Amino acid sequence: LYTARVRAISDLDQGRFTWPHILAELNLAVPAGVWLLEVAESRSGPAPVVSVRAAALDGERITDFLARLNESPFFVTPRFVSAERSGKNGAFMTVFHLEAQYR
Repeated sequence: LYTARVRAISDLDQGRFTWPHILAELNLAVPAGVWLLEVAESRSGPAPVVSVRAAALDGERITDFLARLNESPFFVTPRFVSAERSGKNGAFMTVFHLEAQYR
């Protein structure tokens, strides 16, 4: 019983600081002209994967975001998943999806 309780507490504590670290790293990586729309985490493989859906004014900002994520010591192999350009009243944005493993 004691071992089960210690394991349960350890499991809870292990993921305790994940979201503050993810958000802090994303805050450092997001360039001007990029807006986060959705951030999610999945734990299907050996390392958690962070999925980011965001909007950007242009492709250069998406490239900059990916480069900054690559420089982070906490994200591993960030990759571009998809993008879709949309506009309204003459204003265009690109909504895109990125994924990266998290250490």
